Amino acid sequence: LFVEGHSVDWIRNGKFTFLGLVLVGPTLHNWFGFLYRLAPKTDTKSIMIRLALDQTIFASVFNVVMFSAVQALDGTPDKIPATLQREWWPAMKANWQLWLPANFVNFGFVPLRFQVLFANGIALIWNTYLSMAAHR
Repeated sequence: LFVEGHSVDWIRNGKFTFLGLVLVGPTLHNWFGFLYRLAPKTDTKSIMIRLALDQTIFASVFNVVMFSAVQALDGTPDKIPATLQREWWPAMKANWQLWLPANFVNFGFVPLRFQVLFANGIALIWNTYLSMAAHR
């Protein structure tokens, strides 16, 4: 999102905006709906089931998708394997530090119809991290 010297990289911002509109938003909408159909209650057990599935299955796959999409949009798909090998595990650890507490709040207290909006707000932080990681 930013380049060295802390100026705004408008092209990178545009790519992440594009990914948010065509990939992240629709995917989260469907994923959160699936999680609620699977564990529809608002009790602690249901929240923990949704959180566990989100932070294992979804996060691990979606981080691969995001790193790959960023490299593809940058015109460097040949860098995807090296980027994934270098950045996937650190991204997962960072993902858990941010998204575990954020989605606990999201799944436990935010109505379903606003959960994608809440996640998109948190994603401003996350996308900054992904952008920096994908461009190291």
